[in-house]
Amino acid sequence: MKYFKVSRQFDEGGISGTGHIIDGIIFDDGTTVIKWLTELSSIAIYKS
Repeated sequence: MKYFKVSRQFDEGGISGTGHIIDGIIFDDGTTVIKWLTELSSIAIYKS
């Protein structure tokens, strides 16, 4: 497994904010899970 974070300096849409906005995991089979760290947090699962 690999862990990652997504950060950004600008939020052009004004929705998800700036700074550290996503935590994610990539599993050995390529499946990726992300968790948005916004006020209305959500989780998404992607098969790759």
